[in-house]
Amino acid sequence: MIRAANFKASDTISFRYIYIYVLLMYGCANVVTPTGGEKDVLPPVALSFSPDTNSLFFNTNEIKITFDEFIQLSDAFNQVLISPPLNNTPDYKVKGKTLTIKLNDTLKENTTYTINFGQSIKDITESNILNNFTYVFSTGEQLDSLQVKGRSVDMFSGKPSEKAYAVLYYEPTDTSFTTSRPYYFARIDKEGNFTIKNIRSGKYRLYVLEDMNFNYYYDLPNERIAFQDSILEVNGEIPLQKMSVFSEDKLPQSLTDIKSPRYGMTRLVFAKNASNVSIKYTGTDTAETYIARNVTGDTLTFWHSNYALDSHKLAIQFDTTLLDRTIAIKTFPKDSDFTKQHNTFTTNAIPINKGAGARADWDPERDIILKCYNPVTQLSTSPKVYSDSILLGDATWFTDTLDATKVYIRYPFKPETNYDIRIEAGNMHDIFGLTNLADTIFIKTRKLDAYGTLNIALTNSSNSQLIVELIKFDLSPVQTWVLPVEQFQNETHTFNIKKSYLLPGVYRIRVTKDTNGDGKWTTGELVQYRQPETIIYYPTDQNVRANWDNEIEWEIK
Repeated sequence: MIRAANFKASDTISFRYIYIYVLLMYGCANVVTPTGGEKDVLPPVALSFSPDTNSLFFNTNEIKITFDEFIQLSDAFNQVLISPPLNNTPDYKVKGKTLTIKLNDTLKENTTYTINFGQSIKDITESNILNNFTYVFSTGEQLDSLQVKGRSVDMFSGKPSEKAYAVLYYEPTDTSFTTSRPYYFARIDKEGNFTIKNIRSGKYRLYVLEDMNFNYYYDLPNERIAFQDSILEVNGEIPLQKMSVFSEDKLPQSLTDIKSPRYGMTRLVFAKNASNVSIKYTGTDTAETYIARNVTGDTLTFWHSNYALDSHKLAIQFDTTLLDRTIAIKTFPKDSDFTKQHNTFTTNAIPINKGAGARADWDPERDIILKCYNPVTQLSTSPKVYSDSILLGDATWFTDTLDATKVYIRYPFKPETNYDIRIEAGNMHDIFGLTNLADTIFIKTRKLDAYGTLNIALTNSSNSQLIVELIKFDLSPVQTWVLPVEQFQNETHTFNIKKSYLLPGVYRIRVTKDTNGDGKWTTGELVQYRQPETIIYYPTDQNVRANWDNEIEWEIK
């Protein structure tokens, strides 16, 4: 027999209060999503299409694509590519899991269209990207299925030209690439690869374009390109197309800045290399004038040896342009004695003066460079080279052919040695008649086993002069050799290059086929379908280690 429990009235009331309190607490609790489980790392998946992808006889202006999860569409203007291109941009609308595309164009008959969404489609939760998702349809009775694959690299760096498009012109004219949109195109990926799909058979011109104004054709002087110099017949499987992007010399020359930083000089900055620029002084003063050029050649410095002039009158000529300019010059202070001035300099050798804590940081084949305040017109007694107070001999010194404010000191330094390079006072004369003060430059060379060596057995079968460049991994130059064809006129057509005193690091070797023999790389010209001079990288980067020899054999065909 089960007996009922005896409750007092107060016990019943207490229980009722507890029950109400629990209900209130539960009602006030925040509703949260259960935690745990694996993170979503999968991109959205397309479940249905309306009309279906790969449809034939396409005749609607609206496309709906439904995915397996909620999506977002970002940067559609830059990411979504439609080939062949449309005149008007479609409207895109996302609602929940469905993407709606409204076409605002009349489509061409019997044409296969491809919509590539690039990286624009992502899920809502984790922004997982659905890469290069495509929707294809045809307004005719069949889908075009041919394709062109290729790889595009920057001509100078050899790195992928990822910010570019590969474009195809169907039955092209000579001006198609510069006046109209292409028939087909594809984005180049981070590895430099591209695939243009769903192409109809026919004759095409293939280009690569770094498009600066998003119109898909070549119409700006700062846009870089690559092109094939022959018609591409697409009627089946074709070889991988290799493209090298470069800049044409299309930027018009102009004077962008002109001013006087200090007495005796005027600095002129141009839009591009000023090798074709002529500068003449048109004032009445007959004292000597000088012109210096920077390394890139786009900045010229005009010097007049009369430091007291308050203006420079210049006639500046390039192409068909003639400019007359009068530039106010910052004059030397009238209350100072100019004859007490000196042509001071800085140097790339640090420390300049001998010190007890100086490190061994100088390389034996490296030149000492003096950067003088004023251009040097005359060098007299050469610097004396000492080691541990013993006179070893004279160094060779000379001014830079482009910029006379630079003076080079050259000497066959040996490894693991202390050197004092003593420059006597008055041995450098500048354009104003000023000379230098005496100075001593102290350097200490590294040990021999701190370096590696690179030996290149270079065979030239190209019948062109070669420009061989050793560069660091960041593309900064180490050394350049210009090798005429005569260097290779032997039985093996081989010339051996040896570079010693290389600090450990990763180096690259670059060869330019200098077909016109001018000692520099020459760009191409689209109008004549003339390719730029070929630049080739040795396939393997050289990892130079201390006290180690790297030996390679390379044939340039």
